[in-house]
Amino acid sequence: MAPTCIFCPTVLSERTKPEHILLNALGGRRTTRTAICDHCNNLFGSTIDDDLAKMVLPIRNMLGMRSGKGKKAPSISTVDASGRRLVLMHGGQPKNADKPYSVDIESSGARNIKVYADPDRDLEAIIPHIAAEAGYTTEEIRQHLANAEARLVSQPVDTVHGRLSFGKIGSQRAMMKACLILWSEKVGNAELQKSNYQSAKDFVLSGSSPERGESDHEGLHICQLDTRKLPNNTPLAEEYGPCFNSIFVGSNESGRVVGFYSVHNAIGWWFVLAESGGPPKLKIAIASNPLDPKVHSVDGGTSFEVNWIESAKAETAEVRERIISIHQTYQEKARSSELEKIINGSLKNHGIKEGDLITEAVLHEISHRAVHLLLRMPSERPLTKEELHHLLGKKND
Repeated sequence: MAPTCIFCPTVLSERTKPEHILLNALGGRRTTRTAICDHCNNLFGSTIDDDLAKMVLPIRNMLGMRSGKGKKAPSISTVDASGRRLVLMHGGQPKNADKPYSVDIESSGARNIKVYADPDRDLEAIIPHIAAEAGYTTEEIRQHLANAEARLVSQPVDTVHGRLSFGKIGSQRAMMKACLILWSEKVGNAELQKSNYQSAKDFVLSGSSPERGESDHEGLHICQLDTRKLPNNTPLAEEYGPCFNSIFVGSNESGRVVGFYSVHNAIGWWFVLAESGGPPKLKIAIASNPLDPKVHSVDGGTSFEVNWIESAKAETAEVRERIISIHQTYQEKARSSELEKIINGSLKNHGIKEGDLITEAVLHEISHRAVHLLLRMPSERPLTKEELHHLLGKKND
């Protein structure tokens, strides 16, 4: 007999749209066609799942975490401490959001053109726009830039303030949904049709339950913030990375079914799926590495004891320490990425290809820019005609 959706009477089939157990935005890859119907999938995807995805976006963007399907993290528009408009690209890489050039036409008719762009990434793309605004052809602009005085300026981005918002009702509902779907993988859909799971399903569907009430803040019987570190944290971190995501669901001897959803090994939530009446002494878990989504498993980390998730505990100081640890991971990744960019950019500026000898000039530029990066100081130097011609795709005459 074909299973029915755990949230409505719709019969499921092999053509049912696959549902991610662990959210795709969290790097989840494991899917199922035997838990929820297409309608519920679409409904949750555009509402509560979206809330959870937005909750983790700052961390995902900062650390360059791809989705389970391999998509880069969405960019974030922001402003740094100096008021400069920025777009934080995948990996927290800042990109100027202001107009990357200016064209001032003097009374004599002369054009004063200034470019404020990453020459490796943006110059080619903005030349047609400069030409249109200045009233020249693109080739004339290339010639103008090739004969101009140019300086290479590296300006560190000032502090960018962001806000992590944990615990919105929508994200909690999405996590409860994931716990129910994971549990259905263990016990089957028919089990979740029983009335003892109705409060948990009502919470997913509408954000309310007999225990919780209609308000987001009423009652803590079905969902609570839980900041404890998992008892098997160390082996999980070794296998799935320091920022792993995980879901644990289990039942005790009396059939009370509880779940624990850990986000980036920084903060967790505790859920009651059924107060009683579930199949006793069962457990299932899923874990994944959001820094490398290929590393994931169902039943990963099932060495946990169910009695550990019988109750919750929340202490914000512990979460603060873990967020600081995540930021330190970002700083290490960003510093390595920037150093790699400096080396590759310096080699490209001087036209150095694989197998060529590295000149003193190249070594000087790499060390000069690297020191300024590490000290967070702006650096500036003139571009040679040869470098400028190379950036413009011209051969030096």
